[in-house]
Amino acid sequence: MKRLMGCAVVAVGVLFACTVPEWNPEDRDCDAQSRCIEGYTCVAGMCRRNGEPLPGTATLTMELLPGPSTPDGGADFRYTDPLRPDARHRDEEVVVRVRASQALPDAGPLSVALKGVEGPESSHLRVGDCDAGPFCKEVTFGLWSPPLRAFRGEFTATASIRDSEGNTLTASTSIPVTRWKWSFAGKAGVIQTSPAIGAGGTVYFGTGGAEGRVFALAPEGVVRWSRVVGRVTSGPAVGAFVNGRERVYVSVDASAVHSTHTKVLVALSSEGALPIYGCSRQAEDSYATPLVLTTTRMSTDPADVETVVTQVELPKVGTEHAAQLVAFRPDDTGTNPCMEPIPSTDDSPPVFGGMVAHGLDVYATGYPGIQGFRFIADGWVKVPSATSNMPWEMSGLALSRNATHVVTAGADFDDSQSAVMRTLTNAGNPDAGVEYVAARGEPPIRDLVLGAADGGETLYFGHDAEDGALTAVGLVDMARLRSVPGAGVIPNAPVLGAAGVLYTASGPQSRGAEVSAWEASTLKLLWRLSDSVAPVAGWQSSSTVFSSPSPALDCARARSGSARDEELGTLYVPGADGVLYAIIVDSRGLDTNAPWPRFQHDARNTGNAATPLACP
Repeated sequence: MKRLMGCAVVAVGVLFACTVPEWNPEDRDCDAQSRCIEGYTCVAGMCRRNGEPLPGTATLTMELLPGPSTPDGGADFRYTDPLRPDARHRDEEVVVRVRASQALPDAGPLSVALKGVEGPESSHLRVGDCDAGPFCKEVTFGLWSPPLRAFRGEFTATASIRDSEGNTLTASTSIPVTRWKWSFAGKAGVIQTSPAIGAGGTVYFGTGGAEGRVFALAPEGVVRWSRVVGRVTSGPAVGAFVNGRERVYVSVDASAVHSTHTKVLVALSSEGALPIYGCSRQAEDSYATPLVLTTTRMSTDPADVETVVTQVELPKVGTEHAAQLVAFRPDDTGTNPCMEPIPSTDDSPPVFGGMVAHGLDVYATGYPGIQGFRFIADGWVKVPSATSNMPWEMSGLALSRNATHVVTAGADFDDSQSAVMRTLTNAGNPDAGVEYVAARGEPPIRDLVLGAADGGETLYFGHDAEDGALTAVGLVDMARLRSVPGAGVIPNAPVLGAAGVLYTASGPQSRGAEVSAWEASTLKLLWRLSDSVAPVAGWQSSSTVFSSPSPALDCARARSGSARDEELGTLYVPGADGVLYAIIVDSRGLDTNAPWPRFQHDARNTGNAATPLACP
């Protein structure tokens, strides 16, 4: 009987426990002797959930306001990140609105900050009042301030304030951020030459279709003008900005679009006026050597005349290459708009070779080595050159500081070995070169750039192969300093940007196209884009595709075209799909301390050591 009574009591207890509402710990009085359960704190004599304000206490909220309107460039432009269309551009200012549910008299100062994926918080740019509530502030942040060690990331904006009762009110919001700026589909063929930057950040590039065009784009992403010229085979190179205009030079195969000219040099005006044609050649000739800009003065000239110098490849003479120096002077008012010295067949450069200028000298890659020319009186003469000890097919070309050395890169004909060679300018000794020779079987080197660090100069180059390395070599002794394996196919010249960042854009490869940023001093990978971008045109030494194009780099621009003060830039990557990609980077243009920071030296592609490296 007692056992039955006990069971009944237990049953009643269970039934009571199941039917009584759950006890709310917030309804429980508390004091110093009466503690609240875990997760609650005694506040003003009552147990309150941790972080929950007292009844009547203000709450703080934060929201991200819409961004600026995008430029109206038409359907050929894409301004949103293909993988993250809601992301805000890294070079943007963003505005967040901070509001309280009630007025905050006698409140402490509002504290706001922006934090990136890693690194310290960044402060706001400015705070202003708004009328969207009893307490309302609009806070402006620059998305370029926090570190971003990725192509995309999530930033967090936070705000806090103490009310008159001493309560701390907080709010936060996330901001997706991308380095994507825009892309432009020219729809006129492959981009097989490197873009150039003109005054005010105008981006010039040519396309390789039979009816190829030269485009001039504003940095914010609109077309200023375009002109059908034929298949662009080298250039653009941008001349000096004088009286509000600049010349844009290209070499083209105009046979599909022009009734008179076939292979020809073209000078276009930055105003989009009719082009000037010069140095027209026969169909069997080929313009493809990079263009260099200098000035020349004939005995009949009243002043220096801007001159574009290049090589035209002629049909072979027997088994020998044959090439001819060509100098185009579109502003010549006399009888010398085009100077064509006698063709040379000894150690002439291949059609895809390099060319650079220093003063009245120009240097061209040859086989196997470097050859030079000098403008004297009314013509060009050859100057001493250097020859490699190996049968290299030289391509990339750069000049060291003060142009004391010419540096070139190349590979043997079957691409089984490659080398980098430096020689004194005007060496006079056919074997004066000092070489860095890659190991047998190491993939070919196509082009290179030259940076400065710790009082010395460093060469940077990649390899044109799937497992290619990114390598740094000291100029003084041509010894390898460091190398990163697996950097991908790099068939072009890297770009040395300000703030010590090296940029590469891959050619076609099985793992997909890549645009990468590296710490130049260590070759540590900083970030990589491996989606939404096409590879650059691959390297082929043929009459169809020439040297692989390299990216161009400019500082960030205001809508007016003026350079911004922030450590920001835009990397322009030419796609083999005919699309030009604009990517926001953390370099304010080229490294102005580097002797030769990119293909053809400077943003204008002049190939001239005297051209300033600052943002044009």
